[in-house]
Amino acid sequence: MKNWIGKLVRLTTNGDGKGVVVVEIAPGIVVKTFSTSLSDAGSDTLVEPDTKLYFALGEAVQGDYVKFSGSFFAKATDCFLEDSLTMNGSLSSPEFIMRFINVENASF
Repeated sequence: MKNWIGKLVRLTTNGDGKGVVVVEIAPGIVVKTFSTSLSDAGSDTLVEPDTKLYFALGEAVQGDYVKFSGSFFAKATDCFLEDSLTMNGSLSSPEFIMRFINVENASF
């Protein structure tokens, strides 16, 4: 997916110093990275320090609207990998896992 617009609702680093990103694309629907290296094993969604993406995120502020591109992970049950702990959560407030490729400020 390319050039989507969303609100940056969480931007932090995990214990390993890797970037954790959560973008709300509609009320209650987010795309995000995993938050720990253990949960991210094999997916590589966490943003590595010293990358162009990491530095671009350093310019962003929680609450900003951003334009972003990335890729989802296919999953048979939900179409895309979704990270809610319960079935109710996956239906009412889905959290889709994404490997972000680009994030920049969305100027309107």
